[in-house]
Amino acid sequence: MRQPTEFDFNARKIVLDGFSISLSPQIRWFAQAVQLDANLAMYDYLRGRVRFGVGQNQYLIHGIDFDKGVPLDAAPQLEPIGLNLMSGEIDIALVWIEDLIANQTIPISAFEQTIIPEDLTTAPPKM
Repeated sequence: MRQPTEFDFNARKIVLDGFSISLSPQIRWFAQAVQLDANLAMYDYLRGRVRFGVGQNQYLIHGIDFDKGVPLDAAPQLEPIGLNLMSGEIDIALVWIEDLIANQTIPISAFEQTIIPEDLTTAPPKM
């Protein structure tokens, strides 16, 4: 912070000289049968990937309902997205984030008066 900030709270004077924000995301894995609809493509069951032919293609996933997925005890064994792709293959990952206030904005100018940008760190704390 640029300087300590004083304010009154419950008839007491408080001096704020720093603060931190931490997030505790919860990760849950679900499985769900969906329908793949792709033109000029085939599903490679051995590799678990969709392979497209040459030309303009379209790929649709029908039946996604994040509320009806079956919870998994552990994360599925998957290769990192995009790794070891063959010609014409694609990888897709779907993510559902809830309880996120995406439309809330905080005026940056209010922060700039109080916080020194160099004091901010985005790296997770070392355990």
